[in-house]
Amino acid sequence: MLQGSDRRTRASLSCVAKSTHPDVVEIETLLDSFTDAVRSGDNQRLMSLHAVDAVAIFTGSTGRVAEVTSISAVWADHLASWKDVTLNRRDTLVRIHGDVAWASFFWDGAGVQKGKSYRVTGERWSLVVIWEEGRWRIAQTHASLPFVDWEKLQEEG
Repeated sequence: MLQGSDRRTRASLSCVAKSTHPDVVEIETLLDSFTDAVRSGDNQRLMSLHAVDAVAIFTGSTGRVAEVTSISAVWADHLASWKDVTLNRRDTLVRIHGDVAWASFFWDGAGVQKGKSYRVTGERWSLVVIWEEGRWRIAQTHASLPFVDWEKLQEEG
């Protein structure tokens, strides 16, 4: 793992396939933790992955939310409204330049909200990650869904 100014002067690194580069491995672990926290509904764990001054851009009417306490409130409401959540992260791309990295991936998943089952394929995510306090932390998230009508995703059951 590069330290201090060595980290900032490093050239850009891009990785689509699994990498053994320590920073890519650490960011992949961060993304796994992010996915696991959402899957399990663990808002405290989810917020521990974020930088204090993080920004989240949510799909739907919530829009952009700044600061980790406000982001936590949105996630808490969202996580509380879902049960039986499954998530699979795929097609991850990580790029690193100095103390900043960005990642994009797709989530495929399913869950139950208000007694209705939903399945989503290809929810698009992008994250900006920064090196802060000796570890990679999420500075910004953006999610978008590949559809217009949420109700069309409802599964008959």
